[in-house]
Amino acid sequence: MKKFRKGFTLIELLIVIAVLGALTAMMQLSGTNAAASAKAAAIVNSLQTVRTAVNMYIAENAGGTYAVDDFELSEYMDTSVIGDTSKYTFSAGTGDEAEHWFVAYEIPTANATAIKAKLAERATADKLLAAATETAGEGGFAEYADGTSVYMRVH
Repeated sequence: MKKFRKGFTLIELLIVIAVLGALTAMMQLSGTNAAASAKAAAIVNSLQTVRTAVNMYIAENAGGTYAVDDFELSEYMDTSVIGDTSKYTFSAGTGDEAEHWFVAYEIPTANATAIKAKLAERATADKLLAAATETAGEGGFAEYADGTSVYMRVH
């Protein structure tokens, strides 16, 4: 007659705990990566919304002169979509780009390293810049790679 045991052995329980621990670690890593991707996409979308609003403002006020500080964009944007507008700063270009304007978005400090990496991946496709000034000696603007703010030319 066979003897049946009740419960699990210590080895079986340890294996199950190890597998569950590994799965939990993988889920946390993918969750952080997904959150950073989502935040980077939201930042790019907000910059594009601001760019569209600036172009609408300029189109409606054609023929006038504009100062970077004169923009009143609230009627062209839904602030519930882009969030707190104090996170955005406008600046005029320099050198050959003096007639253009740029908008900067300050990257949040929470999960900043992962968000910066995702923005750097999107820099070429979304025309994200490192600054509103020309890169010395290169005759152009540096793509965003890392920094506390990300820039986009808006006009």
